[in-house]
Amino acid sequence: MGSTRNHVGIFAMLAITILILIGCSGGGSPTAPDTMQPVNQNITQGQNYHPDNERALWGFYRIEIDPSTLEVIIEPFRSANFNANVTRFLQPPASPINMLSINIDSGASDVPNGYLVLDLTIRHPFVGLNQFRGFDVRGIFMSNASRVAGFDPTLEYANWPAASPGVAATEPVLLNPDGYTRWWNPAEFTDYDIIFGYTHGHLAPSNFLASATLNPFMYFADGVTDTFPQQIDTNERGTFSLDPGFNTRRYEIQFADTPWLYNYAIDASWAKPDGAYAPDYPVEAFPPEANTQEPYALTLQDAGSTAYYISDTVKGGDFILDLEIYDWQAVGASTTPSVILDEISAVWVESPAFDDGFGNNYLNVIDGDYDLLPGSFDNSAILHFAVNTNFDTGGIDGADDYPVIVAVESSDPDTYEPQIDGGGSMFAYPEAPLTAYTGAWIPVSGISPQEAPVILSIVPNEGAIDSILTDVEVHGQFFM
Repeated sequence: MGSTRNHVGIFAMLAITILILIGCSGGGSPTAPDTMQPVNQNITQGQNYHPDNERALWGFYRIEIDPSTLEVIIEPFRSANFNANVTRFLQPPASPINMLSINIDSGASDVPNGYLVLDLTIRHPFVGLNQFRGFDVRGIFMSNASRVAGFDPTLEYANWPAASPGVAATEPVLLNPDGYTRWWNPAEFTDYDIIFGYTHGHLAPSNFLASATLNPFMYFADGVTDTFPQQIDTNERGTFSLDPGFNTRRYEIQFADTPWLYNYAIDASWAKPDGAYAPDYPVEAFPPEANTQEPYALTLQDAGSTAYYISDTVKGGDFILDLEIYDWQAVGASTTPSVILDEISAVWVESPAFDDGFGNNYLNVIDGDYDLLPGSFDNSAILHFAVNTNFDTGGIDGADDYPVIVAVESSDPDTYEPQIDGGGSMFAYPEAPLTAYTGAWIPVSGISPQEAPVILSIVPNEGAIDSILTDVEVHGQFFM
């Protein structure tokens, strides 16, 4: 947001990316990081595309885990071809290097019940090429879809957000996501044989393709190990540097049934750095467009909701929520929260727990009343708002936790169309605004909230110090 960024990369970077990551298959032990050997990378400008910034698909994998042995099989989708020139790099005798590894924590996992805890490590593919420092790298977990969003019927997603291990699901669910994204799902990025297309090549597995168009991700950046976005150093801008050149995040996955199949994509943002900073290319060498243009993080919290359900005739209240929006282009939001509004065009909130009065269980928050508060970082602001549950028409059937989904749309760019020289009309991309997503479970109480008690009179209204009064009458209202 703020300024247009290009999502399609220069030919050289894409070619090397596909060669090293998408072309790799799991050699050696798939459950422990491999030692990465330096490779000789001769970069040339071999296409007529000359963008200043880009989003690069670092890898697209099919991953199968045997629940009885915990053996991990990682197979690349070699069918994520961009154009014929890149396809040539995928052919034998190329010998790619595996830059992705998985370590399963058998002690924390509950394999018989389909609960798996694993550490996923990504190594930077461009050894010695500091100009290809990554930004906002996201490991996207892809599965089949079982639900459709009301505010966008093209948005199909799995049974999320999931509350805890053991939650019943008809498809795999990532229990601890950092966020959700539409990028690189195989159902919508379906161009063949061109840049940022998807082609089911002859070497690709044929038995599974994820159907969800919205999928959860974990965020990979230097210094981020377990708490995102709190661990982000905003001065480092969520970078994935070449020193040390690898980052690890823990995934907690609840599978529905065997076989445990899912797809995986690694998304990275990048922009052409200032050549004056060669050869080290520190973070300040890269323009703001190197980061994602949609919010890089969203957090949703209950801020004192009053929703309650006693019976079908005794129910009501509001969901009162705080949505913190983190956006690299909204610098100064901590002191002037309104700058966040320049970066977003809509904030959709959807839940089966409420109705907008017109039969819809979703609404655009910024079309109504809300407060903007300073965020926890210089580039974040908090949207404080209330949603009337309208239980008479909503989907509440008891006191419980209910899922709430939030979508924050980008104002600029407002499309997934590749921002390249000459436009992106030759590519297929989702016909939807560029958006960041999050979700949370919000409680509906089983106790009716009360007004604060008010004392109107006390009889008797006086007494001696240190004496005890008996038969006192307290008159007022709103007593429990």
